[in-house]
Amino acid sequence: MLRIVPTTSSSARNPFYIPELLQVIVSLLDDPPDLLHVACTNQNFTEIALRELWREPGFDGSPLLSMLRLFPDDIAASLAALQDPNLSIPRASFNRFDYYSRFVRILTLWHHGEEAFIALVLTKNRPGVWLFPSLEALHLGAAGEELETAPVYLTPTLKSLYLNHWDGLEGREIIPNENLKKTLRQICSLPRLSNLDLADTLYTPLEHDAETVRGFVGIAGRLETFRAQSFLTLNTVFAPLSRNPNLRSVLLNALLEGAVYVTLDHLIIRLGEGFPGLRTLGLYCSMQQAMKIFADLRRRLPRLALKITSSMDAHDMLALTACIASYNSGILSLRISSAGNISPGENPSVRLPAVLAPLRACKSLVELEIVLGFNGEQMMQDPEIDDLFRSWPDLESCTILNDPEGDLLAVEGEETSFGLTLDAISSAARHCRHLMDLTLPFVDTSAIPDVVGQRRSTHPLSLQLSRTHVHNHAQVQKFVSRLWPAAELTFGGCDHYAGMHMKVMTPFDGTERPEWLQDGTPDGTSHDGMVHDGAQDGIDGIDDIDGIE
Repeated sequence: MLRIVPTTSSSARNPFYIPELLQVIVSLLDDPPDLLHVACTNQNFTEIALRELWREPGFDGSPLLSMLRLFPDDIAASLAALQDPNLSIPRASFNRFDYYSRFVRILTLWHHGEEAFIALVLTKNRPGVWLFPSLEALHLGAAGEELETAPVYLTPTLKSLYLNHWDGLEGREIIPNENLKKTLRQICSLPRLSNLDLADTLYTPLEHDAETVRGFVGIAGRLETFRAQSFLTLNTVFAPLSRNPNLRSVLLNALLEGAVYVTLDHLIIRLGEGFPGLRTLGLYCSMQQAMKIFADLRRRLPRLALKITSSMDAHDMLALTACIASYNSGILSLRISSAGNISPGENPSVRLPAVLAPLRACKSLVELEIVLGFNGEQMMQDPEIDDLFRSWPDLESCTILNDPEGDLLAVEGEETSFGLTLDAISSAARHCRHLMDLTLPFVDTSAIPDVVGQRRSTHPLSLQLSRTHVHNHAQVQKFVSRLWPAAELTFGGCDHYAGMHMKVMTPFDGTERPEWLQDGTPDGTSHDGMVHDGAQDGIDGIDDIDGIE
């Protein structure tokens, strides 16, 4: 007779000793801070959680606060109080912290006041020892004195650095100080740095500091990506930059003038003859400069990003797109943005579809972004946008935005319908099978098109409708779900539903699972009678020309 003998081992009684079960639990956590928190809290989860973390090691916000538990209780409490900048911490107390910190490779820090205090205290206790010794990528946002914390994160292992630095009192041009100079010099000395983005700010006063400039001369010849409004068009920096065989992406400020800067003619010549590995060109320039550059530049570049700093005439814009399309029809990505408005011109007036018409020759276009001021009468209508989508079968991202800041609201009674309807969305789904991001203004959603028989996409979509009265969210959501299996929808620009954001997951069996993320009205009940919960910020603003490859 078979006898079953009960076991008393802890592994048999406690499910947390079953590795397969722990793996399933950890796999449900997709947020790096949560993974780190679990790893720090329970030793049974440690190795499994850290293996998951190593696959996606990015932190949106410093993990330092959640890592305080790795110190002895009294030290953790003192650090959390943010009171004693001279707190003394024994070296042995860092053992657990050091074990976990090596798993962090990507950080995004923004207004990092509490984390900055902790970072400075920890660094002061161990000069020369890095907080995150394996850090490879850092996106740091800082205002004024907050940049003083940056050096403690500038680990020698860094490969990519994106610095958003601004001075709230003096606008975008930074007032130089010794701490800033030291930070920039430290950046230039990072041995493994290959991608540097300083384009958020003007550092013009520091272009006269010889030691700082020497640092940029040194790295100009080895970076793969270099984006900056300052330093790059200095004669001494531009020369090695234009000879750099590794450089794949650059952002140049053509607006700077003077004896120390390259002239526009020389810049055009070197763009044509130098920069041997360049694939992405970004420019800050006026409309007249842009027209001259692309009229004279005889070079095919796969990706262009233009930040036009002046207002523009639609005829000039048409001339610019015609120049680009005629000599660079194989372009993959085109991004044009301007804070000014596009005037329609006279005799005859020119609308946006005419401006974009030359780009129909660019059959390989994958990304298009047009961000500038225009009114609804200048916007495309359904047949016109259908012609464009038909020309771009490989299109993955399309942004047409007339409100760069995303804060203009159409008030009750304001006309937002000018001939563009949801037929434009179905047209995009029909012709652009790889489309993943679509942003359009002035879309009339009142009529829901019949898409029976139209082939469904197999990947998700992010859809933003701006400057649009959308009062039938549920109907629009169902319409989109017939074309895409999953979607994130953002409705912006209507004062009734400012920043409405929703997700919908629709499996191929037709079962809809909408998730509403923001209130329609203050009491949570929208005008369509549906109840909304949760909250999220409004339609995302578009950065100047961020994200250049």
